[in-house]
Amino acid sequence: MEKYFLIRNRRVIKAIFNDSRIMLADLAYEYIDGEWEKISPNVVNDRLMGYDSTETTGSKIGNLEVIEEIREIPADKIDEYLK
Repeated sequence: MEKYFLIRNRRVIKAIFNDSRIMLADLAYEYIDGEWEKISPNVVNDRLMGYDSTETTGSKIGNLEVIEEIREIPADKIDEYLK
């Protein structure tokens, strides 16, 4: 399943999820200069889980500031973001 995301209101990402029961991206691409370039799926997964690598105490997962960096774009609206 393909899903599209906007990260920090500027990066357009396409993520491929092989298992819809586990919402972790298996592949990810960023739209740069008119082309989809392969990137680490962790770019998506870390934000979906709220993973904060700078957290030094407690859990590094669930950081709301990190989660708020990403939002899903409906597939039928993706062309508006690729201009």
